[in-house]
Amino acid sequence: MYTPRLNWFLFILFAIAAIGVFAAALLLPPFREIAYAPLLQILQTEQAELKEFDAELEKTSMV
Repeated sequence: MYTPRLNWFLFILFAIAAIGVFAAALLLPPFREIAYAPLLQILQTEQAELKEFDAELEKTSMV
């Protein structure tokens, strides 16, 4: 089955853009505000879980 070159080009372009947005959202906190919504929710959930873990750790530590 033959896939036209335009389809391959569009697929590769989309994949590069998706990877770029994902990397930017991970590395640049200000970019997270405009990142694609599901990705933003995943990142915020992980940050909230880490903050909860840190808060629990501070409560249990005797430092």
